[in-house]
Amino acid sequence: MNLSQENMAEADSKWCRIRGVVHTAREQDGRTILEIGAGASDVSIQLPVPVHTEQLLDREVAVTGVFGVLFNDRRQAIGHQIFVPSPQFLKVVDAGIGQSDPVTIVSLQRYGPNTDERHSVAVSGTVVSKSAESTVFIEDSTAGIQVRGTGPLRVSDGDRVSVRGFVTNGDYSPVLEHGMVISRSLGKLPDPYPITMKSALDGHYDSEYVVMKANLAAVRSSPDGAILILNDNGKLFEAFGPSSAKFNALRPGSELEIRGVCRILVDRTRHSVAGFNLIFDSQRAISVLQAGPWWDTRKITWALFAIVLVSALASLWIMLLRQKVETKTGELQSSVQAKRKAQRFDVARNQVLEAIARNAPPPESMEHLALAVQEQVEGSVCAIAMSPDGKSFLDGKPSAVLIAPNLSEDLQRQMLPVLSAVLMNAIEGAGPLQNDTDVMASVLETAGRAGMDFCDADVVVAFSGGGELAGLVMVFFQDTVPADPDNVARILQSASRLVSLARDHWYMHERLVFDARHDALTGLPNRTVAEDRLEQALARAHRRKQMFAILCIDLDGFKAVNDNFGHHAGDELLRVVSTRLRGRIRHSDTLARIGGDEFLAIIEDCNGDAAAQSVGESLVASLQEPFNLEGKTISVSGSIGIAMYPTDGKHAAELKRNADQAMYRCIVPRRVAEARFAFGRGSR
Repeated sequence: MNLSQENMAEADSKWCRIRGVVHTAREQDGRTILEIGAGASDVSIQLPVPVHTEQLLDREVAVTGVFGVLFNDRRQAIGHQIFVPSPQFLKVVDAGIGQSDPVTIVSLQRYGPNTDERHSVAVSGTVVSKSAESTVFIEDSTAGIQVRGTGPLRVSDGDRVSVRGFVTNGDYSPVLEHGMVISRSLGKLPDPYPITMKSALDGHYDSEYVVMKANLAAVRSSPDGAILILNDNGKLFEAFGPSSAKFNALRPGSELEIRGVCRILVDRTRHSVAGFNLIFDSQRAISVLQAGPWWDTRKITWALFAIVLVSALASLWIMLLRQKVETKTGELQSSVQAKRKAQRFDVARNQVLEAIARNAPPPESMEHLALAVQEQVEGSVCAIAMSPDGKSFLDGKPSAVLIAPNLSEDLQRQMLPVLSAVLMNAIEGAGPLQNDTDVMASVLETAGRAGMDFCDADVVVAFSGGGELAGLVMVFFQDTVPADPDNVARILQSASRLVSLARDHWYMHERLVFDARHDALTGLPNRTVAEDRLEQALARAHRRKQMFAILCIDLDGFKAVNDNFGHHAGDELLRVVSTRLRGRIRHSDTLARIGGDEFLAIIEDCNGDAAAQSVGESLVASLQEPFNLEGKTISVSGSIGIAMYPTDGKHAAELKRNADQAMYRCIVPRRVAEARFAFGRGSR
């Protein structure tokens, strides 16, 4: 019988024929289920085999089969269905595309990740970017969406279009696949949404036309076009677009305005926004608000170059990995897992780079790196040994710095002497560290004695930019050896580059800090450090109700040395004098060079004039012995002014003034080999 709205109640369990438009289609347990509209009701059609469902959506079909009624648990009729024995009982009556009214783009969010049906919809909007011949972004008043066509989409930026396609899930928001342009008219681009790094990471502007201001960090080229690496308040992001000679002429540090489409990057493990990038389709989308400076210091240039180089290499590595993952379509599940792990490694690497950029100590950034490496290498424990930094010691000898967040403290204590010896021997030339197998054999033996049985281990040596040994990156395998040793090697090599970068950047930072606070000729603290330590000494003495002394020291006869023997002899004399004076005071005391031939000593816990006088006599005695410079015997003397806290002053300026006055009272005509000292309240 021909089924209609009127006779559905009489058609139960009968062979019937129905005609309607296919609204949705899906496959379930090897069957095909269609929902068609027949009059005022929807009827479910079930076929025992899969069919090409995308060819049936929005088509009018005629179906012949056994009609049935769907019941709920209370035996109440809730719907209708037809069981079709084979596809030959399903005929397409009208092959034209349905002309349902366009929907808003934001309404497509209802097709969530768990939806297994395909939906054909029509949307209308303005073309805001054409990133490829078959890919465009359109935007209406509610949101934006990416449209992917099966062939070229002949539209231009600013066109008003109506597009029909199938809604699928993108990385962050829906995508319209198999897009087809239904209508097109000329228009103009809408005003872009102004965004910042913070608002972009909120995730509200995915696939929408935006404008953003940022500073240019670098320009890179790729097979697909140009990549602009941009900096917004210390955080980096990327903008992708076509290649242009204009971009290569841009100076780093230039302030740019970028108009394009915002694309959100997703951390699938945490189900959160991991970052974003911008896509632009012409050089006109980039405006230079302010050109970058021509000048920069050499050290800053090299530091930025190293960071950008590592970022570029990492980006290239990610691109190659993604291309490889996409080609292995036959191993979909393993490919998805590898991609997610790579994204997590990106986030971890960015955390390491951010820690390095803000001058965090290497152990802090290397702990992030160790955790990231052992996540990438399943069933492993990662440890990073940094070369001795001159600040860590073990039994009086320079010690390596071991970062191993998942190793016990007891095991770390036992491994540290072994690793320190290996690294120190390599640095001193006693062991060139050529045989990694022997190194790991010693470490594994130590771990075994501590009760940790690892089946195998691997190590990569990290070298600094100057070719010096930076450290070791090690992974220990607990149960089984990894199936892909090449992948392990790649991860360790990538980690070793970050170890090298962290070491070089930290050493450069330490050197800059030291140079800013010390005299370049003698290596003593400079005036700035002396004033800071004097304030600290005042605070401690006031809190503890103790006395301390400051001594202003001036070399008599120094100008004659410069005039008679040259400035190089004067410089050498200052170095030797600094060494002698430093050797006559305690390690906890301060000796600073505050002028050409002037020094300042701060002697804490100096209880009385007698103690201060003893220090002054010791310093005087250190200058009594003649100086032998380049085969010439030179004699100089010193004038020393002493000021006691709180007797001679309670403030830094008052103490220094009284010590200076006492020193100048000592500068009287006398034999050059003499030396004397005086207190700030008058001669003693």
